[in-house]
Amino acid sequence: AISKSHDEVFLKKYIQGVAPLPAAQEFSARLKEAGFRVALASSANRGEVDHYVGILSLQDVLDARVDKSEVDQSKPAPTVFELACNKIRVAPRDAIAVGDSIWDGEAAKALGMPFVAVRTGGFDESGLRSAGAIAVYPNLKAILLAWDASPFGMAHVPASATPERVRK
Repeated sequence: AISKSHDEVFLKKYIQGVAPLPAAQEFSARLKEAGFRVALASSANRGEVDHYVGILSLQDVLDARVDKSEVDQSKPAPTVFELACNKIRVAPRDAIAVGDSIWDGEAAKALGMPFVAVRTGGFDESGLRSAGAIAVYPNLKAILLAWDASPFGMAHVPASATPERVRK
């Protein structure tokens, strides 16, 4: 009941003040160009996720999205990431989670999924690395600027992530 009340108040009073995460659309588009399948896996409710997808202009780049209505537990439980991987038909070990919290890292680590952290969530680098981050960047723009040396630029997109493999 408290969670539902929180969600209703947040959606009515505060969500309009949430600013888009800088470079999120550009980053997601770059992932697609590089051959990655892109999923948004959030512990937020569906209304929040829909709002974020809209303000970030991600409608055309997402292959899947997951919100808390689809899982029994939020992060740090791995179920949000696990369902996202299932939806895009990519094994967790072949995916890369991007997040800004220690809970994102713990959820990814539980699945054996590599985790790249951005420091936009207020966590320091040591905390994010302790949670399993293989790389930490100040923000998404920094990943784009260092793309070739990043885990994304150096990653081989696995066969399980290619559309041809998914269709078989």
